[in-house]
Order: sequence, then structure tokens, then C-alpha cells
Amino acid sequence: QTKHTKLLDVEKEQQGLEVFVIKGLRNGDDLSYEVNQLRYLEDRKKNVKTIFLMCDKEFEHVSSSGYRACEKIMPGSGHQYLAKEIETNI
Repeated sequence: QTKHTKLLDVEKEQQGLEVFVIKGLRNGDDLSYEVNQLRYLEDRKKNVKTIFLMCDKEFEHVSSSGYRACEKIMPGSGHQYLAKEIETNI
């Protein structure tokens, strides 16, 4: 199972409702990877629509693994890369 199919609400899909997957992209590398995954999803789930959103340029270098590395080296140092709404809930 791909990470896309894990996001799908199968019950809604069976009811004939439109299902959307929203993916955030940082750069062209992310786009290449996600388009490849999209092709597999399209083969299995014909009526699922995918929406790609590009991040702001200032965050295109930020990744979850980079954040985790910052936090491992110095706890709290990765917070600068979090949205303010997320940061206040940590």
C-alpha cells in the first residue's frame, strides 16, 4: 500500500463521492517523486484527484528528516522551521 492509498477514505469512495489527495511540494525533486507515485495511484484509483501545492521559497530546503536531525543535535533548534500554529502546540 502506498502512502496515498492509506489516506483514502474507502467508504466515501465507494459511495461515489470525489476523493482528493493534497500533497505539499518543496521543489522539483519532490514533484518528480510525487508524479511517479501519482501514476501508480491512477492505475488503482481512477476517480481520485490529486492536488499539488508548492511551498514558499523560504521553506523549500526544509524536510522532516532535516528537522529531526536539528532536534537530535540540539532540542528546540528545529522549531524555527515549523509553522507558528504547530510550534505553539509543541
